Amino acid sequence: MALVGWHASGLSSGSAPVSRRRIRTANSWVMMLGIPLVAAGASVIDPQRSPRAFVLVWLSVAILLVLCVALAMLDAANTWRLTSAARKDAARSTLAMLAASRMTRSRGEESREASQSAHDD
Repeated sequence: MALVGWHASGLSSGSAPVSRRRIRTANSWVMMLGIPLVAAGASVIDPQRSPRAFVLVWLSVAILLVLCVALAMLDAANTWRLTSAARKDAARSTLAMLAASRMTRSRGEESREASQSAHDD
């Protein structure tokens, strides 16, 4: 549990996008809620003496586990979205640099042609 808490506290100081930090912080909270429940269900609560509490604890663990997996899938989808946006930005800037390079090259050729025609006259 300390490791999950340490990871959650380190999320705020990173340079990750806000959407990624929110998802991972939420997942950290879900894990911090689930860890004591797993410990209680595995060792503290006796199913013979309190079957209702035992079932409720393990049902809560199952719900938190499903929520944890759903948040992990949301994080993967968000990473895919961020990567796609970064690729599009990189493609746009590459095209802009190519266009600028072509314009500079064509201007250089025009000035050479102009200087050659001035020498020819």
